[in-house]
Amino acid sequence: MELSRERRLLLACARARLTAEECQRIAELAGADLDWDQFVSTSYAHGIAPLIYHSLQQSAVIDRVPSGAAKALRNSYYLNAARNNLLYTELARILTALSGQSIEVIVLKGAALAETVYAHRALRPMSDIDLLVKSERLADTETTLLNMGYALDSNLKAHHQDHHYHWVFMKKAAPSVEIHWHVQHPTDPFMVDIEGCWRRAESVSIAGVEALVFSPADLLLHLCQHLGQHKFTGGIRPLCDISEATKYYGDRVDWLEVVRISSAWGMDACAYLMFRLAGELLDAPIPDDCVRKLRPVNFNPEVIGWAREALLGYEPCPAVFPDLVKLFWKGLSAKERWAILQKTLSRDTVARYANEPMAAKRGYLYYPLRMKHLLTQYGPTVGQLWAGNRRIRAAAETEAKQQRLTKWLSEASLNT
Repeated sequence: MELSRERRLLLACARARLTAEECQRIAELAGADLDWDQFVSTSYAHGIAPLIYHSLQQSAVIDRVPSGAAKALRNSYYLNAARNNLLYTELARILTALSGQSIEVIVLKGAALAETVYAHRALRPMSDIDLLVKSERLADTETTLLNMGYALDSNLKAHHQDHHYHWVFMKKAAPSVEIHWHVQHPTDPFMVDIEGCWRRAESVSIAGVEALVFSPADLLLHLCQHLGQHKFTGGIRPLCDISEATKYYGDRVDWLEVVRISSAWGMDACAYLMFRLAGELLDAPIPDDCVRKLRPVNFNPEVIGWAREALLGYEPCPAVFPDLVKLFWKGLSAKERWAILQKTLSRDTVARYANEPMAAKRGYLYYPLRMKHLLTQYGPTVGQLWAGNRRIRAAAETEAKQQRLTKWLSEASLNT
């Protein structure tokens, strides 16, 4: 995959702590002939605009950036700083309240990363608060949050209990809070030992309150797992998280432990792919010996290309429902199209959509609602597919690549 100069500058800037050589590299790439509008748009799409601004500033090249682009990047940095300060204020309240009930908490993802591995809170955007509690304390956690003014949709609670690994709590003028009892979706091909994660968790200060975070080894593998779980969507920010974590923890990362845990979780293929990409694209200091030990048997080198394209080529695009892509874009037989329709409108699918057993008489009334939902959300996309809209076709091709990559990852994990 041939990288444009804009993409190369994006990768050069996608790091929180810069060496003199990296600053020089940024200075060489940051020229007036760049498509700065595209560069800013891509920075936002990948969720790293504040980090990009920070690097351009640290490299003393921000003055070379056209005023409009510089303003957009500067705004992303300061708006994210303000947003994160509010988020951490609320996080401190929640952690204090849970601690008062003797509920142990592991802070996950963005809230842990921005406070620890990144150089400043403003560098890592986040949209919500993710916390892990032990399953036996879920009821107590729910009561605590409800007493703080949060609400939990009872229908979603039941659905998430059966099909997910977290509940979502909402409160007006506050970030949503996801309370996890696990980090692995029931259908994931991995075998994450959540009890082991609790045993290895480390105590840190988050938002001025003592809390727990994953050990360096568990954190790195969780970041790999999370990127694979989300089908390589969202751009390179997950790779930035992996890279920054390896740089921050340095010699504290026990790479033999990483390999051991990865094998026990059945995620060598996932870890190999993510670590290799983080090393190649962002110079993450991951030992070659560790990467080699994780390499799947009979590894297909084309997978690296698929993953690079999925991550680097990411940009926001209209929602493309995979089955509708196959149904209306690919040349399928009538039998194949009928099979897709049966899957899309199966009893199980509609039952989950209705959150009501199909045995109930009124359960069948949800079929029209399911059809209305599909037509409302994806109907315009289908029309544009038929009309040959290039952007929609590109989104469909991206979805196809992501599906191929996800299928490989699932099969490779099952064969580990």
